[in-house]
Amino acid sequence: MPLHGDVPLGQVHIPYNWTYADAASRTGATGFVSGDVGKFARQTDDDSIWMLTAVTPTWQRIDGAGAPSAHAASHDGDGADTIASATTQKSGLMSTADKTKLDALLEEYEFGGSSGESSTQLDTFQQKYRMSKTVQGGRYRLRWGFTWSGSSTTVFVKARIQIDDNTVVWELTDKPRDTYTNGFRGSAGGMIEVNLSNGARTIDIEYCTADIQETAYIKDAYLDVAYLGPAA
Repeated sequence: MPLHGDVPLGQVHIPYNWTYADAASRTGATGFVSGDVGKFARQTDDDSIWMLTAVTPTWQRIDGAGAPSAHAASHDGDGADTIASATTQKSGLMSTADKTKLDALLEEYEFGGSSGESSTQLDTFQQKYRMSKTVQGGRYRLRWGFTWSGSSTTVFVKARIQIDDNTVVWELTDKPRDTYTNGFRGSAGGMIEVNLSNGARTIDIEYCTADIQETAYIKDAYLDVAYLGPAA
């Protein structure tokens, strides 16, 4: 089995198994099997996390925001959905120790980014997106991605991931196969495991051009950070 650091971008697991736009799409989902029980889903309209507790489906909210709720959906023969809701206790599904560990993992997970297009003609690194996060300290998985382009196929576009304005953990130096004007967009991304000490930390996606006569472009940049455990 490959180590996390060896897994290609797009094949790395995230803390949740499904993503739903809202409660209706989550409670109306079908096709679950017994092996899915205990897996997590993210509901994007309120950024909540839910655990599947039965294949009906029944969901338990576990992100700690307010009282946890379980939602069960049954499907009538005419296609209409009947949704029953009940408030349950987290302690009925997991031990206090396990709940504490799960809450810590969810508390430490963060996702953010900047989807708009940015450009620069500077040959010094410019900030595209900064994540500011206070961490408890330990081993973290850092993942990133973005699309990029340039105004010339002969000039390098550069990008990097930097922690705390002083530690570069990844860098891109590449020439576009075609120009921005012709619609070229390259994609880049990666994943690394790093030790972070406790306290306030910053993680940046930065970019620049290698020649001030040309322009570098960047878009759809994102970062996500997940706590893995004690420092290695």
